[in-house]
Parts: sequence; C-alpha cells; structure tokens
Amino acid sequence: MRYFSTDSPEVKTIVAQDSRLFQFIEIAGEVQLPTKPNPFQSLVSSIVEQQLSIKAASAIYGRVEQLVGGALEKPEQLYRVSDEALRQAGVSKRKIEYIRHVCEHVESGRLDFTELEGAEATTVIEKLTAIKGIGQWTAEMFMMFSLGRLDVLSVGDVGLQRGAKWLYGNGEGDGKKLLIYHGKAWAPYETVACLYLWKAAGTFAEEYRSLEELLHHGNQC
Repeated sequence: MRYFSTDSPEVKTIVAQDSRLFQFIEIAGEVQLPTKPNPFQSLVSSIVEQQLSIKAASAIYGRVEQLVGGALEKPEQLYRVSDEALRQAGVSKRKIEYIRHVCEHVESGRLDFTELEGAEATTVIEKLTAIKGIGQWTAEMFMMFSLGRLDVLSVGDVGLQRGAKWLYGNGEGDGKKLLIYHGKAWAPYETVACLYLWKAAGTFAEEYRSLEELLHHGNQC
C-alpha cells in the first residue's frame, strides 16, 4: 500500500501546473494506492470487476475465493471449480470464459507475469489484450494495481471521466477529452492524479455539484 498527500513529491509534481487539482487535494487529503501482490489474482479480479460497482464486484469475488478455499493465487485452483459453481457465485458466463482464457495463457506460458514487470506500457497492454476478454481498461488497471506503476492514465474509465467533469467542467463536458487535456500536466504521475479523481467522483461529487461549491462550503465552516 502506498500513500500520497500534499507532502508527497509525486503530488507536488502533478499540482505544479494544475491549480484546480491543488485546491481539491488540499481538501481531499490523503489517497492510497493498494497493490495486489499476486498478478494472477489481480487479473482475475479485474475481469470480475468489469462493468460492476465496487460493492457488487467485491461480493462476487469474495464468493469466488470461498469456492477455491482461500486466496486465489494460481490457475489450478479454478480448474477444480465448475462453471456452474462460478455462475452461482455471480460470475457471468462470458466472464467465466475470459477467466478460463487467462488460466490457459498462464499455464501454457504464453503469459509470463515476470516479463511484464519491466516492460514498456505498450508491451504490457499488447500482451494482455491478446487474451480474449481483456481490453485496454483491464490492462491499465493491472498496471496500476498489480505492477504499481505511477504513470498510467485510463481515459476510458467512467469514474475518472466523472471526476474530471466535476473538477474541471462543473459536472458537464466530455470527461474523456478533459482527462486527455489536463492529463498532460500530471506526467509522470498520472496514476496519483487518477486516485484523486476517483476520490472526487466517489465521495465529493455525491454531495457537491462542483469544486466551487465545495470550496464555498469550506469557507463557511
């Protein structure tokens, strides 16, 4: 687990040319980058999480771990679990197919996680997206939360788009375009900025319509 706050050199870098993000971070405080040490587990959980809320995905993945008898660490554990059991745990038929493909790639050696650790981002994405069911978003989440890379900007992430619209567009505009435009100022720590945008979307956007409203509320307190 890594922690970032206004005292972190990474945060100081990303806010140096982004005053709005700086204003938000001063209020938001600390964020965390939880890393998943087992890459196989990380990839499978990312597939489970596709198009689901965090709460729903967590519940389903918890049931999958119950089926395998604990932490999911290697493909052999899933070979002992039937598709029907996974379906009853809440995993869709298509996602089961995707997870089986991951198992096959790992077992055959076509996917070697050790080779990804020092590889260029384009290589990691190319290797992962070659597996059916793994797209750009899943590959980017893997780079963030498994490889722990700090230079990842997932412009296709709905939560980040919502956070960008809240922070830079008063809840309006094209979130993807806002991410691309403002993301240029965050290099090489785009991941850290993403953590704050997720916090904006998941916590502050529910209560305040914009950064200005949040700042106004803070001034009144």
